[in-house]
Amino acid sequence: MENTCDGRWVRSIRPSWWIAGAIIAIGAAGELAALHIRAQPIAALKAAARGGSAHAEDVLGQAYHIGQGVPRDEAKAAYWFRRAADHGSVKAKTRLGYFYDHGLGVPKDHAKAVEWYRQSAARGDAMAQYNIGVAYDHGQGVPRDPVKAFAWFHQAAERGFAPAEDHVAFLYFRGRGVAPDRVRSAQWARKAAEQGYALAQVRLGYAYQQGEGVEQDPAKAAYWYRKAAKQGDPLARHNLTTLTTGGTPPLPDLAAGASRYRNAAEKGSAKAEFVLGDLYRHGQGVPQDDAKAAYWYRKAATQGFVIAEIDLGQFYRKGDGVPRDPVEAAYWFRKAAGQGSPPAQDIVGLLYLAGEGVPRNPAKSYAWLLTADRNPASTEQLRLIGMPFRWFMWGMMDRGQLAAARAMAAARAARLAR
Repeated sequence: MENTCDGRWVRSIRPSWWIAGAIIAIGAAGELAALHIRAQPIAALKAAARGGSAHAEDVLGQAYHIGQGVPRDEAKAAYWFRRAADHGSVKAKTRLGYFYDHGLGVPKDHAKAVEWYRQSAARGDAMAQYNIGVAYDHGQGVPRDPVKAFAWFHQAAERGFAPAEDHVAFLYFRGRGVAPDRVRSAQWARKAAEQGYALAQVRLGYAYQQGEGVEQDPAKAAYWYRKAAKQGDPLARHNLTTLTTGGTPPLPDLAAGASRYRNAAEKGSAKAEFVLGDLYRHGQGVPQDDAKAAYWYRKAATQGFVIAEIDLGQFYRKGDGVPRDPVEAAYWFRKAAGQGSPPAQDIVGLLYLAGEGVPRNPAKSYAWLLTADRNPASTEQLRLIGMPFRWFMWGMMDRGQLAAARAMAAARAARLAR
């Protein structure tokens, strides 16, 4: 049973800053890098795929998806995922569902996405179970049904899938699809928080700060806020401030006070613009609207709000609320990376590795991955995510290229330290 948070194939429902950093690294690229580290040539992979190996078909689909060893081609990726799915690969069924969800290589079709997720879910795939929960939560491909949404999220949470554990905590807190229960909310938040899931760490910190489902304990609240703040969570940083000023923190789901955030956003507050974009992205306090989310993210991003730059990059990368544009996505990821964001630096390194939105450049890829690894603001989790890619790049470059990459990383670190 796999409990890893494979962020690449999870439908977006809530902000989770460490997943933002891992969105390319975990899943397709991670498995493919491991394949290359084992030095299996692409020709052998194609031969195995043509011979009907479900694993080879799935990995070849991933290769076409990120353009590693073969030209990037979403249609061919979808073809090989379907072949692998037809031969019984559970992960390939989830990936194919994701492709239908986002119109990658196939026409966008939420109903077909749910069909493929159901097949994986029946085999115990937590990501697929979570994605079905999102479908019922948003009414995409199935009628909107909060009770069924909760049931699917709960299934995924029972398998130790951190995003699902956190969302179950949110649903218990709000009483959506289930009777309100602040104690159970805190219990589920703790499960996800202990896995390093930033949003759950904020949620648990809030529970301790307000005495919601646990005994009020400002020290424990600060402990969990600090863990989330180290991952770049802006709400955690804000809530740490409220502990010292005695203010009341906003709820972790950001739904309450939408009108207050709108007023501040319309006055030019970058943080409020970002939060309002998040509310539109997740349909909390306002109707769900990706286009409006992208609009407010852009407003915040143009003011240099780092998390908004990352989220806007994700929107352009996936085509959510804006036309899919890998070059524009890379632009915003690079902006955030240049401001010192470790997740964005990892993403930019992987973009240069895959040649997605930027020319493929192994030296620049390695330099950005090194920059993220050496960034004092990085986390152990992000460093572990980037590790196989740094090894992979180290093995494919000569001494001169490695020296150039290290020099680039050192120069960049010096600029960021000023």
